[in-house]
Amino acid sequence: MSDQSDAADRRMIGDRLRQAREYLGFTQQQIADALGLHRPSVSMIEAGERRVAADELQKLALIYSRPVAWFLGGEEGPPCAATRDLLATAQGLCEEDRAELMRFAEYLQYRKRAAAPRPTERVPVDARCPRCDSPSPDLHPAVQHEGEVQPCSHPFHTAKRG
Repeated sequence: MSDQSDAADRRMIGDRLRQAREYLGFTQQQIADALGLHRPSVSMIEAGERRVAADELQKLALIYSRPVAWFLGGEEGPPCAATRDLLATAQGLCEEDRAELMRFAEYLQYRKRAAAPRPTERVPVDARCPRCDSPSPDLHPAVQHEGEVQPCSHPFHTAKRG
C-alpha cells in the first residue's frame, strides 16, 4: 500500500470515528478516558495523523455501537434487533402516527444534543458510575429507578473491560 493511500485510509477512518463520536455527543476527552489514551491521541486519530490500533478500533466500535467494518469504509451493516423491532412496529402504524413517531425521534435527538456537556462544563471529580467506578458519569449516566440508583448499561463498560 502506498503512503498516499495509507494516509487517505487513515483520514477516512478518522472522519468516520469523529462522525460517530459527535453524533453520540461524546467529547474527545471522554473517548480518550475510555481507551486509556491522552486526548491529543484521539484528535490525531480523527485527523488521520495517527493509526488506530485494532484493539482501539474494536473498543470504539462497541462504544459507538457500530460494526468495525463501517469505520473501514464498509456499509452500515444490518440493524440491531431493537431497530428491527421499531421498524416493524412503525410499519404497522398509520401515516399520521408514523409522522408523530418521527417528530418524537427528532425530539429525542435534540434532547440528547442539548443535554450533552458543553466544553466549558466540568464533571465533578468525585462523581463516579456505580457500575464501573468511572470518573465520567456523563459518558454513561446512572438511572434513577424507584428511589434507587441503577447502574448504567452503556457498551462503554464492555469496551472498558474488553
